[in-house]
Order: sequence, then C-alpha cells, then structure tokens
Amino acid sequence: AVCISLVTVAVTAFVMYGFVRPLVTISNDMLKLSDFQWSFESDHNRLSRFTEIETTEKALIRVVKAIKSFAKFVPVPVVRDLIQSDAVAELGVEARVLTVLFCDISNFSFLADRLPANDLLAVISDFLQTMSCVIATNEGTVDKYIGDGIMAFWNAPNPGAQHACRACTSALQARRVLESLNA
Repeated sequence: AVCISLVTVAVTAFVMYGFVRPLVTISNDMLKLSDFQWSFESDHNRLSRFTEIETTEKALIRVVKAIKSFAKFVPVPVVRDLIQSDAVAELGVEARVLTVLFCDISNFSFLADRLPANDLLAVISDFLQTMSCVIATNEGTVDKYIGDGIMAFWNAPNPGAQHACRACTSALQARRVLESLNA
C-alpha cells in the first residue's frame, strides 16, 4: 500500500509538473508582453501535452505576432502605452498644440542621380536611423518617413512638458550628429 501510494504521488507530481510549469511560463510571458518585452521563456517549438495549455500557448504566439505587426505601423510608444494601460483605444480627437519637425536630406535628387542604389540606400538608412534615435531620445514620436525625409511631433499622444524645447534640442543634436556622419 505504501509503495502504491508513493507511485501515485510520484505520477501525480510528474503530471502536475507538466501542467503547472507551462502555465507559469505562459504567465511570465504574458507579464513580459505587458511590459513590451519580446524575449520569452516559452520554447514555442515545444508545446504542452495538454490541449488547453497548447491552445493558450498558440494564442499567445499569435498575439505577439499581431502586436509586433501593429508596432510596425503605429509608433512604438503609442503601442506600448496601449498595452500598458487598462484603457481601450477609442476613435476621437483632442485639440492640442504640437511641435512638428520635418527633416530631409539636402540635395537628395543630386545624390540619387549620382550614387549607386545600394550606396543611396545606405545613406537614407543612416540618416533615418540617426534622426529616429535623436527624436526618440528627446521624447518625440516619429510620425512617418517620407522618401528621404522624416516627420516627427512632440506633445502627443501623451502631453509633454517643454515639447517645443525638446523638438529644438532634437534639431540641434541631429545637426551635430549628421555633421559628423557627413564628415
């Protein structure tokens, strides 16, 4: 009877470990997702033996892919705020003063006529990446890339103190960084 009880306890512990461990991993992954982190504990190539847990793991994978896709078209800070808030996004407008920055590569047509396509792509990529980093550092939101240009704004979607000053700081920092990039 003791031997059967020990075997029963061992089998129960093994089954429960196989049940609880994936749930803990999914829970941790959901917390990371709510903090907008993409590196997960789950080995999504090895799904659970339990149908309900496997379904939950697959759903989590789909949610992550959907959020990553959404973040490609909506500024990442906006997506992060949506994930981290308990609010549901609603269609609407709010009157607010914004500071807007437009910046592009001077003499781009001249460069485009003279540089090989790969070199031109490298110039545009360096420029847009540099500008995006400077804007993000100063709490701006990149609205869009327009050919060789970039448009950004401050004071939305969340209000920001000194938004005009931050935009000007971005412009001055970008100028310094781009001068060293052009050297």
